[in-house]
Amino acid sequence: AANLEDHVRGILPHAQRKVAEALAASRAAALLARFDPLQVPWDLQAEARSNQARLLSVSDATGSAWLDAMPTCAGLTLGDDDVVASARFRLGIFPRPAAAHPVKCDCGVFLTSTDPDHVLVCPRIGSANTTRHNTVQRTWRRVAFSCAQATSVEPSYKHLMRAGALGAGNRGDIVFASVGQDTVVGDVAIIHPGGQAVVERASREAGSAAEGRAKEKEDGVPAEWCAFTFVPLVMETYGKMCKQAEDFLRDMIDRAHSERNRASALRSARMRLSVALCKGNGFVFRRAVGIMAKVTGQDWQRGAPSPFLDDADDE
Repeated sequence: AANLEDHVRGILPHAQRKVAEALAASRAAALLARFDPLQVPWDLQAEARSNQARLLSVSDATGSAWLDAMPTCAGLTLGDDDVVASARFRLGIFPRPAAAHPVKCDCGVFLTSTDPDHVLVCPRIGSANTTRHNTVQRTWRRVAFSCAQATSVEPSYKHLMRAGALGAGNRGDIVFASVGQDTVVGDVAIIHPGGQAVVERASREAGSAAEGRAKEKEDGVPAEWCAFTFVPLVMETYGKMCKQAEDFLRDMIDRAHSERNRASALRSARMRLSVALCKGNGFVFRRAVGIMAKVTGQDWQRGAPSPFLDDADDE
């Protein structure tokens, strides 16, 4: 009886987990296979690659963390519109008005129903991209604060680089400082894996869009210039982080928290970053929908940045 009890409590839970993991992996592979570009008509191959890139990116822990966030504070709370937009985005239903016929975007690109990714790469939504960037940047600082690290924004490299470094006039996004550790400069960036320049590889390799952007960031700050550690804090629009950012987050939490609390601290940090990205994507989606209204009608009027009670008499 004792041996049976040990078997039930000690072996079966692990076996159940392994079986569940295998079933989930099998279902994921079957879902990806549905969007194999070689198995669809040629005019749907671009859309198929975009869907594969989406599925690979959302499978990441940070990409899915917002789904588990309890709205107990502002940093973990999404508004109704952002929840709907994030869910549609995750499912591949892009939040923009449907167009029966191609329309010309404000940037000059002709949009069709098979080109949903343009709303996330259009140069006309630059200010919304900046808002998203700054939202994620503030959240990295919040995570650092909880790990007892001091931070500041836009650190000047001239104060942190070796004498004579050619890039001394540039700036990073965040400087992280704590006692007994090297100074770290982080550079925040968001990249969409469905963009034309990266989707081919992103549809085959999970996180390749983030990794490619991170390498570009690192190449721009050669190690021989630096008297600090440079870390690219790159996320894909669906939430997957580059390896450097993931390693930095884990290391920061490992240093700050006891082994007992590390898992919950990491989960909380991922939730905050995931929610911040969803909020930032919401800004981008609202700007993109506004542009669609502009190019399909006349006498365009931009909407307010956020809803408000309009009880003023302005007639």
